[in-house]
Amino acid sequence: MTYKALQTNFEKELLFHLIFSLKRKKITKEQGQKIAKEFLTVLHEADSAQSFMDKISKIAPYHLEIRETFLKVAPEYEKEDVAERLVNLRQTLKGGII
Repeated sequence: MTYKALQTNFEKELLFHLIFSLKRKKITKEQGQKIAKEFLTVLHEADSAQSFMDKISKIAPYHLEIRETFLKVAPEYEKEDVAERLVNLRQTLKGGII
């Protein structure tokens, strides 16, 4: 999963969770705006997929919507990241570089 795809997936899922929580009155409009601002701060500070996931994991415990989104998106990211690393390792081993 590319960094851009990870950002897009996370944004869509977070938006869904925010709207759902607002409609169910689990959070106020102000709380939703605060969560969105914190997310945007992380989005602008992160320069790679790994740093994005690290920064999101630090704020996830404080906001249910971010935590739910993280728990949905993280396994997808990790699965693809591990697969990509395995492909790179196979190519390295085939090339006899090690």
